[in-house]
Amino acid sequence: MSHSVTIYIANSASPTNNEDGTRGHSITGHMWFSLNDDSTGAKYCYGFHPAEDGDMRSPIGRVKTNDNATYPSPWFKTTFQISDDEYENLMQYCESTRINHTFGPYWGIGNSCINYTMNVMSSIRYGDFCDYPSPIPIANTTMLSIATSNYNSMLEREAREAERKAREVERKEAERQTFPTQQQYSTQPNPFGFIS
Repeated sequence: MSHSVTIYIANSASPTNNEDGTRGHSITGHMWFSLNDDSTGAKYCYGFHPAEDGDMRSPIGRVKTNDNATYPSPWFKTTFQISDDEYENLMQYCESTRINHTFGPYWGIGNSCINYTMNVMSSIRYGDFCDYPSPIPIANTTMLSIATSNYNSMLEREAREAERKAREVERKEAERQTFPTQQQYSTQPNPFGFIS
């Protein structure tokens, strides 16, 4: 796999680089994620925000792509691998929500940055390991740590099983080449000059 996802959490005191060039700190904390192309090092960030920063309710939410720059020192992050197909599907979905504002209104509790992140995660296998999230960003760190650990364990089991199956195929192929089949024997001429 050459793609991964990183989920980030900033706490309520995390420093911020504001869009107007000033420095500040997060008031409520924040959760966002990046889709990572590990072959190039590129990271594409997506986070859900109100129309006006600081609002707890907004009739239209915004998906922003600069959260890694806005929150340069996240309090927590966790990374896990995804398939190429999952990466492409997530990229298409996130770009659609960013351009078309299809994730709906922003509510500080109920349809926030946390709900957006976990909604995206629920569309891939990683979401199977996530419990219902807390509305407080930093309260989700333990859940996400456990989810990543369990998900990575599943990937390791699948990799071992794929390796075992590959070795079994190689073993059977080696046996087939070492021991000719009955059909191969039957087409060999016998010493008397005719085919048996």
